[in-house]
Amino acid sequence: MTGILTSDQTKNILGLLRQKPGVETLAEPEVITFSGRETEIKATVIDYIITKYAYRETPTNLVISPQTSAVETGPALDVTPFLLSDGYTIVLNTTASVTDFLGYDQPTNTVAIHNKAGKRLDLPQVLPCLCIRKASTQVKLRDGQTVALELTKQLYESGIEINAEPKFFTEAKTPADQEDKEMLVFITATVVDAAGNRFH
Repeated sequence: MTGILTSDQTKNILGLLRQKPGVETLAEPEVITFSGRETEIKATVIDYIITKYAYRETPTNLVISPQTSAVETGPALDVTPFLLSDGYTIVLNTTASVTDFLGYDQPTNTVAIHNKAGKRLDLPQVLPCLCIRKASTQVKLRDGQTVALELTKQLYESGIEINAEPKFFTEAKTPADQEDKEMLVFITATVVDAAGNRFH
């Protein structure tokens, strides 16, 4: 869903959503930028997740150690507005996303390697799972209008897209978690002067 709403429509829809049970507002940030300047708003954290195990031989030991990668989780919004020459019309390029780390799936296989002597060793397989909700669009809207985006969900296991939530994650859900919740993003663009006051 991508739609453009007037100021009154936005107020009505947000008012109705706030009255609906189960609706949660995640954030209402504001940012001021220049025409043509890319801006990013984030409320993210860096998670270090295990992606594989590494094997190393020393003169006295065999060392198997986990290798981690940094993954940024949480909501992020990337916007680049362009104010057209009429002073009212804004072209908005935007990408909204929310990344969640779900945990590790139970591996069914191992990763085979060979030591210097040629002996086979089986290392544990690591299956980190991520859920990424995302929407991108380019829209043309008037000063004070709002673009509404519905984020679509994609699931990944070890960087490969999968069709359904992993079993370990669904089994750990409570009844309240079973609801298939949707995520909406509303972006209102306004033209302001150098002091930050509404221009129109």
